[in-house]
Amino acid sequence: MNLKNKTLLTLGLLLGAGTGCLSAAEVTDWYPVTTENRPFVRWWWLGSAVDPEGLTYNLEEFARQGLGGVEITPIYGVKGNEANDISYLSPKWMNMLGHTIAEGKRLGLQIDMNNGTGWPFGGPEVTAAQSARKRVAESWTVSPGKKLKITVRPSDRKQQGVATLQRIIAVNGDRRIDITSHLRRDSLLDWKAPKAKSDWKIYAIFSGRTFQKVKRAAPGGEGLVVNHYDSIAVNSYLDRFDRAFASSGIPYPDSFFNDSYEVYGSDWADNIFEEFERDHGYKLELYLPNSSTRRTTTASAAEWCATTAPPSPECSARTSPTCGWPAPTATARGYATRVTDHRPISSTSTPRSTSLNANPSDRPTSLYPAWCRTAPRVRAIPTPPC
Repeated sequence: MNLKNKTLLTLGLLLGAGTGCLSAAEVTDWYPVTTENRPFVRWWWLGSAVDPEGLTYNLEEFARQGLGGVEITPIYGVKGNEANDISYLSPKWMNMLGHTIAEGKRLGLQIDMNNGTGWPFGGPEVTAAQSARKRVAESWTVSPGKKLKITVRPSDRKQQGVATLQRIIAVNGDRRIDITSHLRRDSLLDWKAPKAKSDWKIYAIFSGRTFQKVKRAAPGGEGLVVNHYDSIAVNSYLDRFDRAFASSGIPYPDSFFNDSYEVYGSDWADNIFEEFERDHGYKLELYLPNSSTRRTTTASAAEWCATTAPPSPECSARTSPTCGWPAPTATARGYATRVTDHRPISSTSTPRSTSLNANPSDRPTSLYPAWCRTAPRVRAIPTPPC
């Protein structure tokens, strides 16, 4: 008797032991089959080169095989088939989506749609001003009592002319001075360093560009990546979807989703400093220079909180048992998730392409990321608000 037969015999004896054998229904005890607990699949529309006949055929096959729904994501087209490509969100594209939604309803399939093509969010309507941002820092040294005259601009030529200056901070030990007002209109910094026991370090912080474009974009979806940290930019991006649905009369799909958040190097919005001070009661820019020279290094959370930020009213006196730094209270809010005009995700159940609430006063609360609970060492950026 081979191993397979021995195993089957053993299982049979075990199931047959006792007062009686259980029926298949009693053993499985499955939940009722619904659309939600059926498998879903990602449906790549290559070049969006689709037609009603092909869509119906595929949807009927999906339903016949027991699927619950599909996630539509347009992507780059097939070489040699460009003549059949359909531009994203064009009237013809919206008609194809409308046909898909109608057939999905007929067949009991849920139809979901990506708020973009390829990844991450971006496209032809994203301007340079609303594209993904990153922090750019430059630094200089000046001796105590000496005057510093220097043109303040990014050393990276790609950032010159596009990066916008945020702050200029002078640091000497525990002394920190905002000297942005000493910058002339011609970008020349004219500042005399106060007396001190050591040299002053001058930091210029810019809001730069990542220049990232949408990866694997479908026809009609090519362009710059939107600044995900700027809710005005995000709402402007989502307006394109509202216009497409309003003008076509096509109903919304069951839900919208983000295919992937691969926004490389983006960590900034122009008003982070103002938002941070309003939320936490102190100026982040006076402590951010500490991380400018160790942007890719690591430090313990306890060391970070002890050396780079004053106590925050939103941090409790308790300390984390994992790494010893002040634990945030339940009222703490993360700055990077709520900048500009605070239009949070809507709590309504009605699917909307513009999923951000237009009420600026409706501001969500969320705990800070659990750096201490997840790892003993954390990245120097983003700054823990302690």
